Amino acid sequence: MIRLIDMEIVKSRRSSIIWTLIFVPVLSVILVAFLFSNNTFALQSLLNQWSILWIVLLSSLLSGLSHHRENVSTQYKMILSSSNNLFKYEFCRIISLDIMFLIGNLILLILVFLTSTFLQSTVSLSHLVLAIIVMYISSMWMIPFFLMISRLLNMFFSILIAFFGMIIGVICAGSSYASFIPFSWSSITVSSITKMNVNGVPMDTNKITLFPIESILFSLLFFILMIIIESYLFTKQEVSNV
Repeated sequence: MIRLIDMEIVKSRRSSIIWTLIFVPVLSVILVAFLFSNNTFALQSLLNQWSILWIVLLSSLLSGLSHHRENVSTQYKMILSSSNNLFKYEFCRIISLDIMFLIGNLILLILVFLTSTFLQSTVSLSHLVLAIIVMYISSMWMIPFFLMISRLLNMFFSILIAFFGMIIGVICAGSSYASFIPFSWSSITVSSITKMNVNGVPMDTNKITLFPIESILFSLLFFILMIIIESYLFTKQEVSNV
């Protein structure tokens, strides 16, 4: 299993995935530095936008590019002709993409540390670090989800669904049922840490906000469920194509 994960990571390093991991965090930081450099909550705005927009875009791009790479190069023929179990292969591919997804969030974390010297925040740096960790955990389910969409449809539909998911996530984030909306999980968990509403308005400093632990639990359960579903569908579809 470790060998398969390493193999997928090596293949990703030879593709545009590695540049996507760098480009998306850097672009998000540049835009915030340009638009909010004079605000006292610039770094909070960065994480707010990342939880709503960029993290969804990054996950859909990573999954879509992974499928596109395999489909264009061999149309999965090398995988089908190997002795590897298809369920196990897809499981390992998801884990490797999730590792790359983690790297993308770590790049954002590094950029937050670097920009904290000139971009302001009304919460501590430790809060911002915790917010990035929580964002990653609550968004892991997107990797197998968008991989499934890209494979069954194509990368364009994956990005299109990501776009509509962003809208749904923002609309539902302030509702009482936000904890049951997957696309709202990253934004509502982050807002409770950064003390900034999903709409970008800072919260009242005296307002007590409860951390939505149920959103984290739901996201982890959904991540496991999506891994099982995508690995199973990959097996059935590829076998039927043979």
